[in-house]
Amino acid sequence: MPTLYAAGMMTSPNFATAGYSMFWIFNRIEILWAALVLTGAIGWSWYNCPKSIGVKAIVMAIAMMTIVIASAYWITPLMGALSLNLNGLETVETVPAAMNWMHGGYFGLECLKLSLGLGLGIMCCQQEAIAQDIPMS
Repeated sequence: MPTLYAAGMMTSPNFATAGYSMFWIFNRIEILWAALVLTGAIGWSWYNCPKSIGVKAIVMAIAMMTIVIASAYWITPLMGALSLNLNGLETVETVPAAMNWMHGGYFGLECLKLSLGLGLGIMCCQQEAIAQDIPMS
């Protein structure tokens, strides 16, 4: 989004529609991937891991799914509504202050989701190495 602002797309009358469409597609793909991760975490926790690690994996996957759903159904519609220009005769030259805070929150949640995913992957790899007696170096 900052690149779109720098490129001058903010002054385009179709900015809200294009931005919302882009986020809509991206968020739906994220929902599918988060559901796949949650399904994998549930299956993996039943397969061959201690209960405490399985519960941690499921909680991390649920947290990732919650972030994705919040982004898709709460933050993105709010940002789309905030970017709509309801006065068609005026062009908007500045980014609303609330939009900057929302972008910061959105990217903060994306970073949290990335760290949860990395933590989940590392935890699964470590547990599989322990289960198969592979030395960790």
